[in-house]
Amino acid sequence: EEAAASPFGSRLLARLDDGEGWVGWCMRTDDLDGVCARLGLQAGDISRTRPDGVELRARLAGLEAALDEPWRPFFIQRDGSPDEHPGRAGGVTQASGARIAALEVGADAEVLREWVGEVPGTVRVVDGPPGVRAVAVASEGGLEVLR
Repeated sequence: EEAAASPFGSRLLARLDDGEGWVGWCMRTDDLDGVCARLGLQAGDISRTRPDGVELRARLAGLEAALDEPWRPFFIQRDGSPDEHPGRAGGVTQASGARIAALEVGADAEVLREWVGEVPGTVRVVDGPPGVRAVAVASEGGLEVLR
């Protein structure tokens, strides 16, 4: 019920009804105000409290646009120390050392570039249905591509 009441949660529920797959993607920025000014977006605040009582805060922009057009990422700017990032809680990184090595997204390359500014080298734009097509995850065990 809680998921159905939010734009992201309702999209996730719909995606689950369709089967497995990617819902969307996000790009971290240190200048969310600049992104918002360039794209005419409004930023919103999010927060949650970890089990150890530390409050994690961030600002998001472009989430609804990203949900409507899955080739678009939304943008996030985290507040606080990088050590407080959810993936580094308690100073621990992923146990496997896993990290996203590359992302493949179906999109018009020029339109994507207009949205994000500069497309990172880890993002590969391909023809086909719009949205995330695959994510390559690198770990101590090698590279795995998730589709």
